[in-house]
Amino acid sequence: MVNRQGHRQQYEDLEGAAEELTVAGVQVHVAGLEDIIASKEHAGRPKDHEALPELYRLRDGSTRDTTPGE
Repeated sequence: MVNRQGHRQQYEDLEGAAEELTVAGVQVHVAGLEDIIASKEHAGRPKDHEALPELYRLRDGSTRDTTPGE
């Protein structure tokens, strides 16, 4: 993953903000929402940029369309 400054992060860097979830009865660690957003912002792929408005809404707890700079 990539942080907001564009630097690659290792698992150990992400572990502190990870969330523990149970999926199909198995405990898994999932990257934190801010880390996922930062990674998608820096990925440059259309599919990642298409996902950003929904991720911003989840982060902000909003139901309106949110884009960077608003």
